[in-house]
Amino acid sequence: GILESREKIPHVRLIGDLVYNFWQDAANPRGLWRRCTYESYTQASSSSSDEAGARQKLEWETVLDLDALGRAEGESWVYKGADVLDDGSPGCADRVLLSLSRGGADAVVVREFDLGLKAFVPEASGGFVLPEAKTRASWKNKDTLLVGTDMGPGSQTDSGYPRAVYEWRRGAKLSAAPKVFEGEAGDVSVS
Repeated sequence: GILESREKIPHVRLIGDLVYNFWQDAANPRGLWRRCTYESYTQASSSSSDEAGARQKLEWETVLDLDALGRAEGESWVYKGADVLDDGSPGCADRVLLSLSRGGADAVVVREFDLGLKAFVPEASGGFVLPEAKTRASWKNKDTLLVGTDMGPGSQTDSGYPRAVYEWRRGAKLSAAPKVFEGEAGDVSVS
């Protein structure tokens, strides 16, 4: 099947000066979020006529192993994406919001992740953590998120997605976050 194919070309994303890729194969069915230097990535692709083979030989550094995380937490986590902090401040590209779903559901848990430490930022240490819901979250700056999530009755559209966007500041309770935009119940979603 596709997980065993060596012909896959990694979809990559540049974050800071590193190339990131989410990779699944037979040994890592839930996947590895990994990275390498931009230089090594471009050299590997230009040094071989067998592009897929050259990229397989890259020295990838594992940032997060979803299979290991799932075993450690007793969950069937599925990677749903990463929103990178990019507010222009020094070192800003070292934090992301990782969206993980249980078993591939639409609802996700959003957790702040430190790329330098390759670890989640604990909620007790001020890390952003959003409970499971059909959530959309993005950075406004390093201490503020714009969040659309289930905030209780009337906060979701008829489709079950966020109806409003809230500005959530680090250290504050999500329930106290001020609403900055609200759509109609008949909208599919707002973000």
